Amino acid sequence: MAGNKVSITVMGKRYSFDLTDEEKYQLTHKLVTLPDGTEEIVNTTPSEQRVQLLKHVPLTTKQEAIGSFAQLQDVVTFGKGDEISAGLKALMALVPGGDSPGEAYRKSHAEQNDLLDIMRAQYPVGTALTEGVGGYLGGKGAIDVASGVGRKLIGGALPEKISAYSYAKTHP
Repeated sequence: MAGNKVSITVMGKRYSFDLTDEEKYQLTHKLVTLPDGTEEIVNTTPSEQRVQLLKHVPLTTKQEAIGSFAQLQDVVTFGKGDEISAGLKALMALVPGGDSPGEAYRKSHAEQNDLLDIMRAQYPVGTALTEGVGGYLGGKGAIDVASGVGRKLIGGALPEKISAYSYAKTHP
């Protein structure tokens, strides 16, 4: 029996859903296994409910493409992509006639985080692969660059698998 209306506001827009009693119960409860091996039904947190609702927020093809780019940007910038984007929007707000830079930053940062949250909820496997592989390759690339610079700075004596920092610590 429908009649359970729930809503969520993301990216500045409010989305409402009519849930059956069963869907509402599934949204607000979860089964957990206790340390002694028994199972118990407990209430979900507002954060868990939000993630469940984000799975149903409709995205346009353009928003999905922007979301994929935002995920990659966030990985490449070691988790700071949303802050960088929001900062650029804040700079553009210095032009008279719109939001203040602070308001522009807060709005843009919230929208970017909402989009990233939606992408994580709707595409958990793709998101995990993007963040995992991108993070590994980005970190490995940074280490390789640091090692290369370290070898150049000390005349090639730095072993291949050691960083300039650890070499300096072991060879003062």
